[in-house]
Order: sequence, then structure tokens, then C-alpha cells
Amino acid sequence: MRSTLRLGRIFGINVAVHWSVLVIAGLIGFTLTDGVADAELWAVVIPTVLVFLASLLAHELAHSVVAERNGLRVRGITLWLLGGVAQLEAPMPSAGAEFRIAAAGPAMSYALAGMFFAGSAAAHALGGSALLVSAFDWLAFINVVLGTFNLIPAAPLDGGRILASAIWAVTKDRTRADVFATRVGQAFGAALIAVGVLGPLVGVRYVTLWTALMGVFVFRVATTELRYARAVGRFGPVPLIPSTTAPNPTAPNPVEIPS
Repeated sequence: MRSTLRLGRIFGINVAVHWSVLVIAGLIGFTLTDGVADAELWAVVIPTVLVFLASLLAHELAHSVVAERNGLRVRGITLWLLGGVAQLEAPMPSAGAEFRIAAAGPAMSYALAGMFFAGSAAAHALGGSALLVSAFDWLAFINVVLGTFNLIPAAPLDGGRILASAIWAVTKDRTRADVFATRVGQAFGAALIAVGVLGPLVGVRYVTLWTALMGVFVFRVATTELRYARAVGRFGPVPLIPSTTAPNPTAPNPVEIPS
């Protein structure tokens, strides 16, 4: 049984969805409804969750379209439990290209947030239901969170790639830049794990084991990218091999842009 379902092509880019998306969709739906079996409420929540998943896809498409405009071929995009991954078939060609590709995702998320805020204002002005206004507000808020979280300067997050591009531009040493950004990513991932495990025990609000799971993901991908950066620094560009939607602990890998 295949773990991913191919949805088709958008702008010539293959798009697939991993079965684990059902988990995050169900969790979000349950959280937004508090598990209440209300038909009117679910009639708004279900489309809201689908639009949220479309927002994740738009974030990855922004990365991918800008990557192709900078001469990189995009293998595909996969949505999964912790967001999305755009798979590029070659390393970044320059510091400038890395900056533009990395910044495109958060920029799209903020643009979507602005659209949803405008939608909320319009729905309110036109006398739309409170549920509809709340749905627009939540979509705007979650896209701000998505864009802001990804700007944290820790690889493999977009902010980590922006940090690496800046160091690369200044030092002219790509390996040094990648190693620094991925080490920051490891530290950030470890911090998320610690906060996610200890936070609920001491009653810290908005911190759950989900935070720890995100930390595991960040730490694992950062470790993989650190190994690859060191291999490239020592031996030069390494032939790329196919990757999976989940972080592959064995280097080398194609460039992946998770969100």
C-alpha cells in the first residue's frame, strides 16, 4: 500500500499528499470544534481545515516556483503530518538564490494572512455569520504563525536558510554557512523537545507534546543536513539520491524545504 497519494501537477510541479495529513486534519478539526457534534459548526470547520492545507501547499509552491525561476528543478511537493516538503534536485546555485527561494514561503504565508484578514473584515461588514468571521480570523492567524515560525533562523526552517545565505554571501564559504545554520537548527530542535516534554508538566500554556514532536523533526533534519554539508565540504558535491517525505537519517539527500 502506497503511503502517498499523487494529487496531480500545479505549475508543472508534482503534488502528493501523505496519509498522515489525515491525522493533522482530524486533530485540527477536533480542536476547533472541541469535539462538539454540531452540523453547522462542522460545515464551517471542514472547509476551514481544507483551506489551511491549501495554505501549506501555497507556501511550498512559492518555494518551488521561485526555485525553478532560479534554474533548479523541483522533484515535487508532499504534504504530510508536520506540514510540507518541496524537494529540489540540486543544491542551491548561489547565496542570492538560496535567499530568494527561502524567503518566498513566508512571504506567501503573510500574503495569505492579509487576504484572510480582509476576508474577515468583509464578512463582518456584510453581516456574515460569526462562525464564518471566526474561520477567516483563524486562517489569518495560523498563516501568520506559519510564516513567523519558518523565519526562525535555524535550519531546516526557512529562516535558517536565509541565515545560511547571509553567511555564505559574506564569507564566500558555503560549507561554513550550512554547518553554522544546521548547528543552530540542532540546538533549536533540542530546545523544542525539552520545552515540549517539560512544559506540560509545569503547566506552560500552549506547549504540548506536539511541540516536542516538532523538535524531533527539526533536530533530525538539521542533523541530516549537517552531515551532507560536511560531506560536500570534504569531498565536493555528492550524487543525490531519492528521498522520502520524512527526514532521511542517511546523507546525502536532495535539498528539501520543509514548512
